[in-house]
Formats: sequence, C-alpha cells, structure tokens
Amino acid sequence: MLAHGRTPARILAQRFEVTERTILRDMDDLSEFGVPVYAIQGQGGGWEIDRRYVLPASLLQEQEQEQSQILAALEASQADDGLLDKLKAHFKGSQKADHWLLVDQTTWHQSPHLSHDFDLLKQAILERHLVTFRYCSNQGIWSQRQVEPARLVLKHYRWYLYAWCRERQDFRYFKLSRIQDLQVFAQDFDSDYSHLDLPQTMSESDLTPVSLRFDDQVAYRVYDDFAGLAVKDDQGSLLVETQLPISQDLVAYLLSYGAHVQVLAPQSLAQAFQHQIKEMWQKTQP
Repeated sequence: MLAHGRTPARILAQRFEVTERTILRDMDDLSEFGVPVYAIQGQGGGWEIDRRYVLPASLLQEQEQEQSQILAALEASQADDGLLDKLKAHFKGSQKADHWLLVDQTTWHQSPHLSHDFDLLKQAILERHLVTFRYCSNQGIWSQRQVEPARLVLKHYRWYLYAWCRERQDFRYFKLSRIQDLQVFAQDFDSDYSHLDLPQTMSESDLTPVSLRFDDQVAYRVYDDFAGLAVKDDQGSLLVETQLPISQDLVAYLLSYGAHVQVLAPQSLAQAFQHQIKEMWQKTQP
C-alpha cells in the first residue's frame, strides 16, 4: 500500500491469494500494532497507510534502501513472523549499521557461484545489459539463452531471474540454481522494464487440483510448503488440497517426503508417483 497507494480489499486479497475477510483481519492487526492504516469508503475507495509512517525513499541511503528491499524479500518468502519483527525493529533502531543482516543465497552444500551470479544479474538489470547463459529445463535439457534481464524474484525460498528471452520471444522465469556459464555483455538493450508487472501465479489452465495426505512426522515440512492449506484429519494425518502444475518436478518433490506422503488425486499423478518408485526399486536390485 505504501508503494501503490490506496488499494481496495479485493485487490489485496487477489495479490496475496487470501479472502477479503482475511485482509480485514490483517488491517485490524496492523492497527493494533500502531500502523496508521485506514479505509476510504465509496467509489475509488480502499485501504491506505499514512505515508508519513515511514521515511521517503529519497531520504534513505542506497544501502539502506537495499536493506529495506531485503526485508521485503524476506516477507515475500514467508519467513518467520517473529524473526521479521525483530529485524524490522533492529533496522529502525540502527539505520547506520551495516553488519546486522546476512543474506546468503547458497545452501550448505552449494558453491558460492549463486551469490556471484546474483550480483552480476543485479548489475545487468540496473544497467540494462544483455546476458547469456546455459540453462537446464525441467526435462533436463540444456539450451543456450540470451536474455534481457528484468527482475530478480524470490519465490518460495528460491531465486529466479525474470527476463525477456530472445530465443523464445517471450518473458520467462529462470531458476538461478539451473543457470551455468553466465556472462554479461557490454551491449545494452533499449527496453525499459522498471515498471513491468510480473505474473504472480500460473494460469488456471496450467494447474490441476491435487489432494495429498501426509503423516504427522513431516508436519514441519507440510506447514512450510503448504502454509494455510494443511488440515488434520481424525487419524492425525495432514490433508492438503491445492492446485499444482503436474510435472516430473512435482513427482520428484513428493518423493522427497519418502513413505510419509500419499497421493489421493488425481489418478494420473498417483500413477506417475508409483511408476517412479518402481523404477527406483528396480535400480536397487542386483
């Protein structure tokens, strides 16, 4: 709301994929925490936050603006609310500190190339430089891409590059962990993507209703991966009903739960799941 001004509850509900009733509860919570949020009735109305509540971006140093963006990225990744509150409080109380937060894009077993690529892509976006790289698709096929980078996107704990792909003549998401041999050209591109609206969700045609049952032993993962969707049944299992793109990636992801997940629907996904398990078992035989 600070970035876009007055926003109707309907738009906020669509943006965060919740109901309007949830948005109203959130507004009540913000008000209780002292955030000056208020509603404007009638045509053109909506919810607003008093812009005096925060410093204008023009008064912030570049590093402080980046720290604010990091907090926004953490919020987008659904980080722990308690941790976010502490970081926000610390940020407000120590504007001049430069050692209060570390964002490491690598996992414990990865090389630091992801952070290096992240920095290169950031500069390429800001300076409008073409980039090229090899990319591994969901099917394991490598291809050479030349793109006009538009955004670095943090979505569900993963970093993506959103860019105009000159080979495909369309915008594409590229997972940073699948990018190899990244190079930034000195050549500029003319397009201005600074005001580009990114698609927040897949189209319904790409999604299929999926029903899953998880054992309580993996509840910590289910709550992380399916926040707000898991419901306990009478046996203590967790039931999840959602919409997902059916792909080999989904099968591989579900297999990471081992024997603690059961695919209830659709039948095609259950069969693909069973087929993969059978292949894995056959490879263990002498």
